Amino acid sequence: MMRIFTIGLCLFFVACTSAKKTESADNKSENKTMPEWVNIRPISTEYYIGIGSASKKNFPSDFREAARKNALNNLAGEISVTISSQSVLSQLETDNKYKEDFQQNIRVNVNQQIEGFDEVDTYESKDFYWTYYRLSKADYLERKLKQVKDAVNQGKDFLIKAREYKNLMRYKEALLAYISGIDKITAYLDQSLETDLDGQKIYLGNELFNGYRSLLNQIVIDAEVEVYRIKMGNSGSIKFSVKTSDGKALVGIPITVEVKKRLHSYSDMVSDASGMLTVDIGKVSRQTVEQYINVQVNIKQLIKEASVGSVVTKVLGTVNTSPEKINIEVQPVFVLIKSVEKNNGQTLSKTMLDLALREGLAANGFIAVSAIEKADLIVEISAESTDAGVVSEMNTQFYSSTLNAIVVFKNKSTSNEIFQTGLHSIKGAQLSFEKASEDAYIKASKKMKLSVVDDFVKVYSE
Repeated sequence: MMRIFTIGLCLFFVACTSAKKTESADNKSENKTMPEWVNIRPISTEYYIGIGSASKKNFPSDFREAARKNALNNLAGEISVTISSQSVLSQLETDNKYKEDFQQNIRVNVNQQIEGFDEVDTYESKDFYWTYYRLSKADYLERKLKQVKDAVNQGKDFLIKAREYKNLMRYKEALLAYISGIDKITAYLDQSLETDLDGQKIYLGNELFNGYRSLLNQIVIDAEVEVYRIKMGNSGSIKFSVKTSDGKALVGIPITVEVKKRLHSYSDMVSDASGMLTVDIGKVSRQTVEQYINVQVNIKQLIKEASVGSVVTKVLGTVNTSPEKINIEVQPVFVLIKSVEKNNGQTLSKTMLDLALREGLAANGFIAVSAIEKADLIVEISAESTDAGVVSEMNTQFYSSTLNAIVVFKNKSTSNEIFQTGLHSIKGAQLSFEKASEDAYIKASKKMKLSVVDDFVKVYSE
């Protein structure tokens, strides 16, 4: 009996001891004395220091990773970023443009380049977790110098290629080489990147950027005319030459074309083997607002082909090229109207449909002429009203008339029919057949001025 009691007592003490050990393990980090570095940041001449923390409440499953990121950001913040006066970014800062964006991108690059750091210590409480990193300044500088050297060598190779392509008149390839060269040194656009080329000291970033900008400025786009004149409703095209400032044709240059008529339209083109491109204008309608053709080097396409990052895209976006803008001058269309208007077979001296058509066309930019030599279009109107009976209402007799008309628009030079429509069974009613016919012509004139003219303009101009 005594032996059983002793065994039970031993088991009880073992259980208590095990429970205490578990409790001690669970609270080990919480019971650890808070290290001094949590509240007082260490200072070192040999190391960059990074301390980060994270709330367990806000990051219940990944508070350690959150603290790690914060510590590395903190460490990177100790690495000073100074924009060299001989750097590409220094040039851009003269306008005070993009400064904050570029500095932020440089800071991101610094963060990405951090490696070889050590975890010195960690500490956690019930609610927070801290981590402490350090990075040798000497090691960081050594790695950075090697990375810069590698980037400079790659960028220099592209600079050499760009100059070779330029000498061969292959301007597109030269521009792409400049862009790719800038992309290789993206992380160091804040530095002078001094190097030697052909026995001369150069600042690589500036050499690439200025070479790119200078080459773009040497591309000239010329239109064959200063003002593009075209008859309303006609289709046309205009030729542009793409060449160097000294007149040599450039092949394969990507061009963006904007045509502004009633709406904007855009297209991408490339200069052909003769350094030319032909821009189709399409039909033009009456000029109620400014209409023009805008042609310039397609920088976005070049950047897209080079497949570079957002930083380089922003840098190159600061370079503007001069567009070649040609205004479209819409000239009026001259119309000769031939109208035969009858009532019961008798030709009328008063041609109401002729007058209505003139007014409707004039409101849409067409000018009526009397000489066929001046005409661009010929309009033939054939109309006749006929008596349609008498109706008695309220002891009053009303006379009715029915009008039918055919309207045909033709191209004078080709005699081809452009548009045809009819006015059918237009009813007129009055106290005499003569007045009834006049009433029918008045109603037909309204339709002529509105629906007939509108339908013709749509077909002619669109």
